[in-house]
Amino acid sequence: METYIIIIEQHDIPSGRLYGAFVPDVPGCTATGKSLDETLEQIRTALCAVIGTLRNAGRDIPAPHSLEEHTALYSVSGESLLGEHSIVAMMDVSAPQRRHFSRAA
Repeated sequence: METYIIIIEQHDIPSGRLYGAFVPDVPGCTATGKSLDETLEQIRTALCAVIGTLRNAGRDIPAPHSLEEHTALYSVSGESLLGEHSIVAMMDVSAPQRRHFSRAA
């Protein structure tokens, strides 16, 4: 089981509140939701799907890094990892095992 850092941004829009989440260790792994719980559920689904897809393709699974490591990496670029309304979560993900399929002759 791996523990990934999840960054969630909260945005107030005219129709209410919206959340967006991303996984710094997994480029392109993002999700949105109308509530924090929905966003966490969506990002878990996305992260498990990406990890499963990479594993099934025989590709390397990105290693998780700590919040301190991510903060240091972002500070080198002059950018901040966390915004004014950021929420940081940690998510344990069990990477699915690679499936082997057999073909009928």
